[in-house]
Amino acid sequence: MDNCNNCVNGDTGNAACEKDCNGDWGGNAILDNCRNCVRGLTGKVDCIQDCAGQWGGEAFTDNCDHCVGGVTEKTPCLQDCNSDWGGTAEFDNCGICSGGNTNLNPCEQDCNGDWGGSAVMDNCRNCVKGNTGKSACIQDCSGDWGGFAAKDNCGNCDNDPTNDCVQDCNGDWGGTAHQDNCRNCVEGNTGAMPCTQDCKGNWGGIALTDSCEICDSDSTNDCLEDCYGDWGGSAEIDNCGTCAGGNTGISSCSKDCLGVWGGDAISDNCEICDNDPYNNCLQDCNGDWGGSAILDNCEECVEGDTGKSACEQDCNNEWDGSALIDNCGECVDGSTGKSACEQDCNGDWGGNAFIDKCDECVGGTTGKADCVQDCNGDWGGTALIDNCDICIGGNSGVEPCIQDCNNDWGGTAETDKCGVCDTDSVNDCIQDCNNEWGGTAEIDECGKCTGGSTNLDACIQDCNQDWGGTALKDNCDTCDSDPANNCVQDCNQDWGGSAELDNCGNCTGGSTGSPTCVQDCNAEWGGSAEIDDCENCTGGSTGKEACIQ
Repeated sequence: MDNCNNCVNGDTGNAACEKDCNGDWGGNAILDNCRNCVRGLTGKVDCIQDCAGQWGGEAFTDNCDHCVGGVTEKTPCLQDCNSDWGGTAEFDNCGICSGGNTNLNPCEQDCNGDWGGSAVMDNCRNCVKGNTGKSACIQDCSGDWGGFAAKDNCGNCDNDPTNDCVQDCNGDWGGTAHQDNCRNCVEGNTGAMPCTQDCKGNWGGIALTDSCEICDSDSTNDCLEDCYGDWGGSAEIDNCGTCAGGNTGISSCSKDCLGVWGGDAISDNCEICDNDPYNNCLQDCNGDWGGSAILDNCEECVEGDTGKSACEQDCNNEWDGSALIDNCGECVDGSTGKSACEQDCNGDWGGNAFIDKCDECVGGTTGKADCVQDCNGDWGGTALIDNCDICIGGNSGVEPCIQDCNNDWGGTAETDKCGVCDTDSVNDCIQDCNNEWGGTAEIDECGKCTGGSTNLDACIQDCNQDWGGTALKDNCDTCDSDPANNCVQDCNQDWGGSAELDNCGNCTGGSTGSPTCVQDCNAEWGGSAEIDDCENCTGGSTGKEACIQ
């Protein structure tokens, strides 16, 4: 009978049952592909292949359909703030989930440093609106953003209040009406002319000077006119009926050059005799009789034989003046007291555009405001003060400070993988072998990740002192990994014993101390038949008596 209480060996044709890997006689437990004892009475099932093809491996398919963990050395994907597994959405500085599949862009800082703020740079390069408490600058009447130019009551636009037009005595802004010496408002839009001085020097007086230069207010004593038209003159009509004498410069009539008495024909300086004084030749300004030289408006003798040309009027109505019309259509130079306008940097004659500190043409009709200095001292620069009161961006070469996990601007605190925020990197949690931050799983002596959240126990040494080995000691203290050669119990219950059931069904040999039964002469195992003295087999079950003498 074997350890399974089956009759084995001998003529039974049955082999003795053996112990399975669980130590059960006749059991059906086996070593699976992971060298673990399963099935049978173990209560365990066979190990399976993980997604990486490892038997009993710890790799698994994460929510992004990626094989991770185990021998892949990959970490599982995570959900982003949009609840997308493996997504790239993140909370921006405004606390809004953006990026990834959100279709939202991260909020940005406005010019006031407010994340998601509505502050903007106005046309004067000032940060306005939003949380600044400031309003955008406006254009003055010259079109300059933030300018100080204003229109006066005459519609003139400039930034000089000292030249604003004033009301004249007629109440007209910029009018030319004024009080004359008679304290009357005249000229301008009044329709009145200024009063004048009479010949006695009285403003608005009625005294008049008669033709003899006598000034009084009595018209009855005015002097008379002689035949020559001289008031108070002595000219009289001569015998030829001609007014002569006095201031006429005419003597009494005589024979003229044509032989006519009282005739008016005379020989002029060119020896021409006729009675047409209008064709008498005259001495020109160059001293030439009949010459064509004339005094021009500059009191210079020109043309004729002078070899000179007449002077001309300039734009200031001055003869021979040097005033001219400049590119702005104004009469300048000469005696105008004005200088010619110049082109500004925008190419406008008389314009007020200028080159600012950024070497750009601004102001005037450019529609541009002059640049300002940023915090880095750069004209027109884009550097600005960040939340740490540091000048960043532009040409500063400095990046803006950010908030650390403690919400301190420019702070050095960082959140480790376990969600702990501090400034001490020495105490940051680390990943265990199961890729869990702060986990307690460790690589055992077999090179496998066990403990922690792996649900695996660390491997142990087998009887050969091999870590994770499958060698087991059988009941005979023989250590190997071949269960087929495990020792068995003999019929005396000795493990590895040599006792056997003899042909008599008795356990003999080994440590039993019992001899193995033998066949008697009657071929019965353990029989008592013996060969008697007559050489016959007697006794036992022979039914024969031994012979006697």
